[in-house]
Parts: sequence; structure tokens; C-alpha cells
Amino acid sequence: MIRDDTEFISPRSIERLFGLRTKTQPDRKAITLQHRAANPHNEARTPIRKVANGDSLPEIDQQQLLKYASKFKGVDYEFGAEYPDNGQFDCSSFTRYVYRHFDVDLPRVARDQAKEGVRVSQEELRPGDLLFFSVPGRFKNNHIPGHVGIYWGDGKMIHTLEEGVGVTVESLNKEKFRNNYLTARRVAQ
Repeated sequence: MIRDDTEFISPRSIERLFGLRTKTQPDRKAITLQHRAANPHNEARTPIRKVANGDSLPEIDQQQLLKYASKFKGVDYEFGAEYPDNGQFDCSSFTRYVYRHFDVDLPRVARDQAKEGVRVSQEELRPGDLLFFSVPGRFKNNHIPGHVGIYWGDGKMIHTLEEGVGVTVESLNKEKFRNNYLTARRVAQ
């Protein structure tokens, strides 16, 4: 909600977007934020690799990445959703979740993911590259990424954007993607 040029966000949205638990304190008009446990089941995991902004990108099998991503086809979309917490994704939680499975850490939101890795032209796209788009009306200008998907190959991407459709593979030739394309980033080799 925007009021007097100030944007307000609900505690539920804070929890979903930033992975924090909130506790409202109405008498003090404050919200307490608490980090969720990163690994509540204490599972042994390989350390998550941060994405480099240079020549030492993490190496992963892009076909395995696409195979894993395709397991989520049909999982519904909800803005701010963080799978598996509520069984839904938004676009950036989907890309983050898929890459995290391969021990690659991406920021939570599309505009921050667009700063990771190295820029690639449309002619250089390879399966697994991240594609970024503006979402008209979401930000003050249309040069800020508001949507992200994973390049599938053959002029398609796997992403999630609409409730009721969920994770799907779509052609980049659709007008909504052609008209709002911003950039592509390679975050792994």
C-alpha cells in the first residue's frame, strides 16, 4: 500500500520476501524481526556458493538444472511466496530455490538477482541463464527488473508469473516478454 509517497508492507509480506519471522507489538507500533533457522532439520549440506561477478562462476550441469526446475511445473504463483513454506513460488523465489538446490546462492528478489553473475547478450544465451523483465507499473521506472525466469533454450524460459498457471515453460516471443525484456545474466557455467 502506498500513502503520501510512503510504501507500507504487511508483516506477512516481510516474512515471505525476506525469510524473517515477524512479531507485531501494537502498543509500541513496532515489528520485531527474527531470522528463520536456515536448516531446521539440521541436514548436512555443502556450503552455499555465492555467485561471483567475474570469471569464476560456479560450475553446474545446466541440463540437470532444467530437469530439476521442470519438476515444479504447475506449482502455483503468489507474489512474495517462498516455497516450500506455503507450497507456492513467486518468480525470484523459484529461481533462487532451483539454484540453491545446486548450492548456488542468489538474492531473494529479481532486481537484486539481476546484479549477480555476468551480463550476456540475447545471442549468447545458454540454458540456465537468468532473464530479467520489467513489470510495467511496479516501480517508478520500467528499467528495474521485476520479473525473472530461467532460459530453457529454443527461445523459451521456465518461470512463474500468474496465479492459476504457476511454473511453466513459455516462448520469449510473446509480446509481454519481447516488450519488457531488460537483460540476461549468467550465474553459473
